[in-house]
Amino acid sequence: MPTSIPSLMPTPVNRLHFSDCGPAIRRHLLALLFLAASAAPASSAESPTVTPPVKATKSSDFQVLTMTTEKVATEYCDHYFKMEFDAMERLADPAVSFDDPTANTVFGGTTITGRKQTYAMMRQTFSGITHLAFRPTRKYFSGEHAVMEGVIDWTFKDESTGQQISIVDMPLVIILQIHAGRVLTHRDFGDYRVYIRQHRQQLPPTK
Repeated sequence: MPTSIPSLMPTPVNRLHFSDCGPAIRRHLLALLFLAASAAPASSAESPTVTPPVKATKSSDFQVLTMTTEKVATEYCDHYFKMEFDAMERLADPAVSFDDPTANTVFGGTTITGRKQTYAMMRQTFSGITHLAFRPTRKYFSGEHAVMEGVIDWTFKDESTGQQISIVDMPLVIILQIHAGRVLTHRDFGDYRVYIRQHRQQLPPTK
């Protein structure tokens, strides 16, 4: 028979206290603890929402697109104020549309869509104009869009009196969208208060 029964308790182990370590070892242990905490997975409540990256247009692509817009828009507007509608039509997309929302309440009209319809309307509308000039004050081009601001002078024959009427310095903004090298939308915005005032001043007094 054994004279003693072995203890079932684990043999005590000498533990190393943090305070017993030298400065270098303490710094090393702190670094390990920090790395372990950083690597631990975050709880679902704390998981940040990850937004997928947005694919940005290359700067070079934007520059090429803007240069094309400037070239086509400049050529188109040169033809516009020379009333060269055949040349404008050649630069237009088959689905081109035109509108001047600021003129619709003065002369009537609505958005015109389609290449043949758009320039047929222009030929008819501009048929009474004998002089047209645009003096730009600002213009810029960005991507598919061109914006041109300025004033126009125009002379036309008044339908009711047959008199020649001249309008000068009427503010006008032209906004074009150029898609795939063609004019897709053409919008004019004019200050028709100037037109109405000058038109009335030049008409003979009513009896």
